[in-house]
Amino acid sequence: MTQHLKTLRVGLIGVGKMGLHHVAAIGKAPGAKLVGIVDPQADIEDLRGQIPEDAALYSDVATLLKEARPDVVHVVTPPHTHVAIARQLIRAGVHVYVEKPFAMTRADADAVLSYATQHNVKICAGHQNLFEKPAILAREQIDSIGSTVHIESYFSFRQVRRTITPADQAKDILPHAVYPLVDQMRAGTGEQQAPIRVSGFDVRPSGDVYALLRLRDCTGLLIVTLSGRPIEQYQTIVGSNGSMRADYVTGALTKVMGPGTGPGILLTPFRWALPALKAASSNFMHVALGHHGSYPGLSVLVRTFYASITAGGPLPMTPQSILDT
Repeated sequence: MTQHLKTLRVGLIGVGKMGLHHVAAIGKAPGAKLVGIVDPQADIEDLRGQIPEDAALYSDVATLLKEARPDVVHVVTPPHTHVAIARQLIRAGVHVYVEKPFAMTRADADAVLSYATQHNVKICAGHQNLFEKPAILAREQIDSIGSTVHIESYFSFRQVRRTITPADQAKDILPHAVYPLVDQMRAGTGEQQAPIRVSGFDVRPSGDVYALLRLRDCTGLLIVTLSGRPIEQYQTIVGSNGSMRADYVTGALTKVMGPGTGPGILLTPFRWALPALKAASSNFMHVALGHHGSYPGLSVLVRTFYASITAGGPLPMTPQSILDT
């Protein structure tokens, strides 16, 4: 319905801290205009200078749909509200971007995706790390390290607000460790349909989550911790002919090839460290010069999703990827 629009009319539900990141990403997308925001708790005076002056503020979704007439809406609200809001938007024929976690259960996610298909509406999950440089390079180069043996996805974080429990904080960040892992497991095995099996897990009240996953002969190890330090996020991908590390702090993909036997094994730490140091130095300069952004992949994901709407191209991620997560 929106394939030939000159301007994509965009709505936003939820304009808290993450919502403001979406405002920035929408503003960077060519041919897109933020026309309306829903947030009953927001104060237009507090938002002045942070949102476009001509973006109207509404108290409910129904009024946004009626008066602003958006083509696509971003849902950036508490996780337990995602399914109901997404269904309301889909029913109105609006394309939907849902922040992570997309839904609290696989059954709910499946129902929303099926509902979108029935209404010929496109839907996207907030899996922006898939569109950051290390994840893109890892996906492109994963075949170069041979058969994928195992992948470790690690994310250490801190509790950002004392008004939520460690468990709720872990639920909020958990998808960022899961969706790159399942994406790389499928890319490394070439298996797009077989189920990814959870072989074991340990979930703690402290907000630490450990899980063991299996897809064919590939094993995935998931670690999310609010206790461990320093703050890091990476995947280490081990293959039969080398290993890669996708590091989201440095923004780099580091790769070490070959068997590493004999005296050459002493060089392996340097082969890991030198590219990482170079990338970290580059990233430091990027930040120091003021060119940084909190979520580098968010703008890319938003632009990709909008292009799938306006040009009829493929979605940024498959429904299977959302269900895997």
